[in-house]
Amino acid sequence: MLISLIKAKVKRATCSLLWSWEFDGERLPQEGDIEIVLDFCNRPVLLLQTTKVEMVPFAKVSSEFAAAEGEGDLSIEYWRAEHWKFFGRECQRIGRQPVASMVLVCETFDLMADLD
Repeated sequence: MLISLIKAKVKRATCSLLWSWEFDGERLPQEGDIEIVLDFCNRPVLLLQTTKVEMVPFAKVSSEFAAAEGEGDLSIEYWRAEHWKFFGRECQRIGRQPVASMVLVCETFDLMADLD
């Protein structure tokens, strides 16, 4: 589903929990990064380039960013409800409690190529 939203250029952004990056010891995404998106069969289907990375508290995510994520009805209300559930599960995985001030890694990207 997310792949089709990216192909249709409805989904132009994504976000993740800063605590997760720190917990997993991974390098944060950076402007200019290129990512190969794999489908469920591990086949490369998309090539994306990160155009912007911002650190934003959950409660401060803008309605514009929520719409750029391209999910649901594109509203900030939908985004908050669904992402609170998602990040709540992620917080459980890493032994944290979700709070409105938790920092998100907000990425905007361009579709460079459809490899499908």
